Amino acid sequence: VYAQAGAYDVHVHAGIAYVSQDPGGLVVYDVHDPFHAVQVGGCDWPGWHYYSRLCITGNTAYVVEETTGLHVFDIADPAKPVSAGGVAGVFLDVAAEGHYLYTAAHTNHLAIFDVATPAKPTPAGVASTGVVYGVAVVNHIAYLASATAGLEIFDVGDPVHPIRLGVCASYAPAPFARSVAVDGKFAFLVDGNNPGLQIIDVSIPANPVFVGAYHSGLLYDSIHSISIAGNLAYIG
Repeated sequence: VYAQAGAYDVHVHAGIAYVSQDPGGLVVYDVHDPFHAVQVGGCDWPGWHYYSRLCITGNTAYVVEETTGLHVFDIADPAKPVSAGGVAGVFLDVAAEGHYLYTAAHTNHLAIFDVATPAKPTPAGVASTGVVYGVAVVNHIAYLASATAGLEIFDVGDPVHPIRLGVCASYAPAPFARSVAVDGKFAFLVDGNNPGLQIIDVSIPANPVFVGAYHSGLLYDSIHSISIAGNLAYIG
């Protein structure tokens, strides 16, 4: 599947792919037959579409875009996504767990929103961080790809009062962490300045330990994201 535009992020659920792209905003593809993907719908927003990321929870898609903020879409009918609200700001990534959203705010913060009412994200908690480009949340622990700081870890069991647990500095020179994924006891951190993958043992979140790395040999700033599926890591 490929989008006829600049695709920044994609989530696939029940044979439907939701893509944040430029131009187009949120674009929806039927991928039940992955060899013949068909665009079935979409919903745009005004303004820029630079560096957008998304997550899906229930019948709602949340898209963050670096200049226009957090956008909320009702996707109960995937062929007809409907804009349902948003929050102004500068956000670089978003993840969901329970009825909370965890956003990488470019103002050096982890910004948490209560989305018990999906169309009305309500500020819940905030934590000071480095410049965060990526966020993953697993079992009430938030893992942040913090540009020059490396991997920052917070306990978000109480989303109103996140607590810093630990940090694992990047091993690379002039680091620039861009994205993070968590699988089991390991966090996988993507670095843009040193294109490749860093692997960190987070079995004790308060004491993350660097265990290995892979250098891709790709060009500077050529890797922005990561996804884990089974025993494979996909970076791009």
